[in-house]
Amino acid sequence: MMQYYVDFASDGNITGFYVDTIHGEDIPESALPIDTEDWHKLSQDAGQYKLDGNEIRKKTAEELAGEQASMPALPPPEIDRLGAELVLRELEALDLRSQNEALGGQIVGLELRLLTLEGGAANV
Repeated sequence: MMQYYVDFASDGNITGFYVDTIHGEDIPESALPIDTEDWHKLSQDAGQYKLDGNEIRKKTAEELAGEQASMPALPPPEIDRLGAELVLRELEALDLRSQNEALGGQIVGLELRLLTLEGGAANV
């Protein structure tokens, strides 16, 4: 029979789940054994649970609200739009640079032909 484990950070939050048949010797010593039912419950909503002393319990609404409040804010959609526009401008600049190099190569080729023609005309 498989043995499931759950490990926690120093703040009590779940950091990982382990199964002896998969993780073997790589299971942290701090991980606690849990039964299949607890593994299903905890792994489906790990952010809702924490280790409090020796008890794994559901976080309170206040704890969840505090965690939510301390999370960094998502960038406003305007930032995303500007970032995408910047990427497009960079791609356009790369394309123009590539075209410029190709045209520069053609100019060098034409100048060499002209020099060859001028050199041949001088010898006539």
